[in-house]
Amino acid sequence: MIGEEVPVSWLNETWGLALFVFWWFLWFILWVAVVRRPVPPVIALFVYELTLIPVVVGALISLEQGTASPFVLVSAWNPWVALGVGAASGFGGWLLLTAGQGVRALLPLPKNRILLARSALDCWSALGEELAFRYLLLSWLITMVTWWVALLIAAALFGMHHFPVGGWKVALVHTGSGLLFGSVQVFGGGLIAAIAAHCAYNLVVAVVRVNTFLRARQRHFRFGLAAGMR
Repeated sequence: MIGEEVPVSWLNETWGLALFVFWWFLWFILWVAVVRRPVPPVIALFVYELTLIPVVVGALISLEQGTASPFVLVSAWNPWVALGVGAASGFGGWLLLTAGQGVRALLPLPKNRILLARSALDCWSALGEELAFRYLLLSWLITMVTWWVALLIAAALFGMHHFPVGGWKVALVHTGSGLLFGSVQVFGGGLIAAIAAHCAYNLVVAVVRVNTFLRARQRHFRFGLAAGMR
């Protein structure tokens, strides 16, 4: 796949980059608005998911018009391999962020509607972000510079995209995951494999987050119950 001539579709040559810039600017404006006001995290997350709609719609139109490069759709990998790599990177990334404490938060698997809702949102985020960073952006960059420089630039921007969530540590972890997803795509997995890997990554993190939330709520309930019995 690497080194082949890259035919560029109408969207990825001009409008693809414009759509990516527009979406990132829209996300930045909304983030600033959220930071300045005491908006609940659930609403902030929902607003972010809404900003991905034009990216998904525009990318799907582009896919109908013609792919931007051979590695965008063509996959030489078994999709289970991509899922496994994504799940491993998600688990490893969470371990790094929690300094090893994430293992206890992963199990048991929570049987809760919160996990279902969170998983659906995280898979939607994975779809939108992969179409934005690995399709619109990376496919355009690879027509401008060598593939490995394009991979690094897209991964760095992906990391900076997550900087407001948790600072430099989170940005560095997501830069690494961006390199992983981009490598999955460029080295034979294709866009579908990259989306699958990102979904698996997000699902692992979703389980940990929901488990952490449920345990915190349970501890709060027990503390309140014990205080009431005094």
